[in-house]
Amino acid sequence: MLQAMAVARETFYIALANALGAAQFKLRPSTASILASERFLPLFMTSIDGALRTEELTHAFDPLRDSTQFLGFKSYLGQPIIAAAIEADSLSPQSLQQTAGVFSACLANCSDFTLKVKGLFSTANAGGVFGYLLCVFFDSVAANRFVGATQKACCISQRKPITGVRAWAIDAPGQRVVSERSSWFNNFLPLNPKKLQSELFPIN
Repeated sequence: MLQAMAVARETFYIALANALGAAQFKLRPSTASILASERFLPLFMTSIDGALRTEELTHAFDPLRDSTQFLGFKSYLGQPIIAAAIEADSLSPQSLQQTAGVFSACLANCSDFTLKVKGLFSTANAGGVFGYLLCVFFDSVAANRFVGATQKACCISQRKPITGVRAWAIDAPGQRVVSERSSWFNNFLPLNPKKLQSELFPIN
């Protein structure tokens, strides 16, 4: 019984990784993907520094790895976007908020890797670093509890440097992805909750 549950969980996380892959997330940051993401930007805006330091970007999230099932990396208009999948059923609200705080600190430490504006004598950050904390639940009651009481507290944003953590609930038995806010603006973001849900839970 326990072995079957473990296999089911592993299968689910493979499906989640594949669903994120459909949204152009990779298990490691890619120089080619970073440079491709800025091809429509003006020439004076670039993230070449980040593109050449992907190993550093990867290791910037080492403090989070013990808490996550896996990390996904994407570049969106030259800005690093990181998805962190955690199994949240047994985590207390305090533990979830602490994990979100660690994630936020990792994002802040990556401001050197984001889009920059090149001036005559200096460069300045023109973008931010953003993350999706994907809280996976295999218990719908725990998922509902998180959405009702803890989800918004796990969303953290800063202005200097520009970073943001968005916390989503992935309710595996309920086959749903719940964003911290329902908005048409989700359609224009690097990860769309409705599209993630349809990839993860396709209608047979």
